[in-house]
Amino acid sequence: MSTVYDTAAETARRLRISRSRLYDLVREGRIPAIHTGGKGSRVLFVPEAVDAALSRSAYTAEVPAPPAAPATSEALGVSPEAAETE
Repeated sequence: MSTVYDTAAETARRLRISRSRLYDLVREGRIPAIHTGGKGSRVLFVPEAVDAALSRSAYTAEVPAPPAAPATSEALGVSPEAAETE
């Protein structure tokens, strides 16, 4: 059985990310790629290798963290009465 290769466009479409984000992930070492060599060369991807790399790295879309909850006297270990007298 021969190996199936996808282009960058096919891989980006399958992952639902932009090609530039795909290339960023390749540069970061999160996704394996095959460079065919030379300037202007093609970059190819083995779908199974891409899927395995993403499952190992637990890559998720960059979602901003929720804002931190404001500190309360209870969370700081101070009784409400003591907090009022300070």
